[in-house]
Amino acid sequence: MKLHEYQSKMLFSKKGIPIPKGRLAGASSEVKQIAEELGGRVIVKSQVLVGGRGKAGGIRLAKTAEEAQELATTILGMEIKGLPVRKVLVEEAVPIEREFYVGIVNDRRSKCPVLIASGNGGMDIEEVAKTNPEKIFRTSIDPLLGLCDFQLRNAAIGIDLPRALWKDFIEIIQLMWLIYIENDATLTEVNPLVINAEKHLVALDAKVIIDDNALFRHPELADLRDMDAEEPEETEARKFGVTFIKLNGNVGCLVNGAGLAMATMDILELCGGKPANFLDIGGGASAEKVAAALKIILNDKDVKSILINIFGGITRCDEVAKGVLMAAADLKAQIPIVVRLVGYQPGRRAAASAGKKLSNGGITFTGSTNGCATGRGETIMSILTSQNTRLLVQGITGSEGLFHTRQMYQYKTNIAAGVSPGKGGEWVLDGKIPVFDSVKAAVETTGANATVIFVPAKHTADAIFEAVDADIPLVVCITEGVPIQDMMRVTCYLQGKKTRLIGPNCPGILSPGEGKIGIIPADITFPGNVGVISKSGTLTYEVLYALKQADKGVSTCVGIGGDPIKGSSFIDMLELMEADAKTDQIVLIGEIGGREEEEAAEYVSRFVTKPVVAFVAGVTAPPGKRMGHAGAIIEGKDGTAQEKIEILESSGIRVAQHPEQIPELLA
Repeated sequence: MKLHEYQSKMLFSKKGIPIPKGRLAGASSEVKQIAEELGGRVIVKSQVLVGGRGKAGGIRLAKTAEEAQELATTILGMEIKGLPVRKVLVEEAVPIEREFYVGIVNDRRSKCPVLIASGNGGMDIEEVAKTNPEKIFRTSIDPLLGLCDFQLRNAAIGIDLPRALWKDFIEIIQLMWLIYIENDATLTEVNPLVINAEKHLVALDAKVIIDDNALFRHPELADLRDMDAEEPEETEARKFGVTFIKLNGNVGCLVNGAGLAMATMDILELCGGKPANFLDIGGGASAEKVAAALKIILNDKDVKSILINIFGGITRCDEVAKGVLMAAADLKAQIPIVVRLVGYQPGRRAAASAGKKLSNGGITFTGSTNGCATGRGETIMSILTSQNTRLLVQGITGSEGLFHTRQMYQYKTNIAAGVSPGKGGEWVLDGKIPVFDSVKAAVETTGANATVIFVPAKHTADAIFEAVDADIPLVVCITEGVPIQDMMRVTCYLQGKKTRLIGPNCPGILSPGEGKIGIIPADITFPGNVGVISKSGTLTYEVLYALKQADKGVSTCVGIGGDPIKGSSFIDMLELMEADAKTDQIVLIGEIGGREEEEAAEYVSRFVTKPVVAFVAGVTAPPGKRMGHAGAIIEGKDGTAQEKIEILESSGIRVAQHPEQIPELLA
């Protein structure tokens, strides 16, 4: 969640960071009054959540109060990159002697916050990094230790700051760090931080971005969200926990899972269609949520037809079918609707029933066959999980934990116990699985050597810490929506420990014929020699299903998750699959955002001897929009699907245009 400059400066001011005197105004008459109070010479700054305000004429210097009013009249009537300017920040004009840049930002690669500073302030810092990298000072911050004074002194030296200002500089950055930590920010930035005529440091600009996965800890910050910066449908969708992004096409899309949603959009465009939206109903969507999501699409006058594409994992197909029936009955839809449901058997039965009921209403349901038995072929050894795995389920008494415990148990996964604090001594699944209050007690009693986590996002970091503290070798975290700062602390804590973490926000691990840890539907694949590594959830199921339809089995499938900070990477899994004697070919499923696919391509070219095929979702994704997963966002010129595809292909990896093409590209 991006904050406006004036909102960011409010946070700065509360902490005591020096900023120019000024006030917010919504009318030109107010601007004149404020300018008079500030002495006449002011800066009038448009408040919109996009870059390039200055180049667009949205930041102007006024020498008199009358000129400020004239400029405000122009600025308040303009649009910048499609966003109307409704407010301006009027500030005193500060004489500038030198300009600096300073920011604290999350770094995917190091899985830590990074302090960045430069003596080239007032410029695009990314451009400075490319053209004059020697002008950039960077230092990683240990998320458990915090920002140290020596790092700040090194930063002051690195940007050639006068010694007389070191104390003030250190104090400002320490306060920026507190803002970053206390508000679960992903970015806290000043550009420029200036030396004024009185030889003092002043933050002329301010930028703060909040991790919206952490807003449950900061309800007061949620009120700062600018609804004018998004489409009304996006605001409405958020009320129901649905991710919606308005696009320019005429085919409405309702999909579960960000990866599958992006792939569905890509396939539509590949076939000549135009998606009208990105819509991810998320994991475990209820019938009410599905109905609300479908109503949002149906109320869009640009939509001429609707495609609903659901692959049931943590999302129940029967709930989706109920939701479609509810929305169709309420709104009496008059446009073609095609619904594809694939997943667990109850969902398929509900889909068949729903199809009959809706056939007269112009809604077409398509389902799937039951699939191959999971015991097909010889017993195949696997990576990460095997018949010797003794699994704990943290959060076993919750609805999702219990549902998927039953699915794993039916797949013959050896579930040793469950953990739910306060419910120790209970039993689940008709008395088959004991429940403990703590992971330590469960491990001591059962000898468990792996755990899967289904606890709510606000408790997830604690659950992982508890599992690591109990020396469990493998932790698989299914939970989505985990705050980024929580995960940075987790990954830092994991260093030097014996535990391997998969996730969060992942579907888990499936080794057909051996075991299942997580939510991947077991009947969509069978034992074989193809290893699958994926950042997505439902898109993973789509690929497994396509492989099965082509009579290609799987050795092990690992969903590593789509969050920017997670436990294991493509490279970690590539190393395991390269060493696995039963894996002959590897499939990588990537998506926009970050550089994991590019790094994996380099690793494959140097260390992997087995054939690798890839698919990258998000070719049609608009820049600057988070496509469901916290890490699925194109920032600047980096992280695009096309860039990833080109680098993968240059490393000898064949890249499919759509998931169904993957079996054709495998040897």
